[in-house]
Amino acid sequence: FKRLHFPSWKAVFQSLFNEQDSLLLVSGVTQEPFEGEVTIYSFPKCNHIKTVNCKPYDSFGSWLGNTFFIVGDFDDIAFSSVVTMHSVFDNTPPKYVLFRPKFRSSISLS
Repeated sequence: FKRLHFPSWKAVFQSLFNEQDSLLLVSGVTQEPFEGEVTIYSFPKCNHIKTVNCKPYDSFGSWLGNTFFIVGDFDDIAFSSVVTMHSVFDNTPPKYVLFRPKFRSSISLS
């Protein structure tokens, strides 16, 4: 087992194994204000597989099965919170699984 180093992180917040204990998901705070990363490693060799950004930093990643994971993020253009689904072994763009506008319109249904 090798020791993992995160030199660009201020802190590690969470680590989770997938159901098969073959992959390790680590969430942490980067040096950028309010930003974080979710990084995936193979286990037990701890080879880096993938890293995705998350914002704010405390929107940890979580496993969704053995080879998919979800990450919270903030969409600056839509000014909304989103949850994206990522494949560990596929480099396709993330899929949006939840999209929640920050501001709701005040529509009256009377």
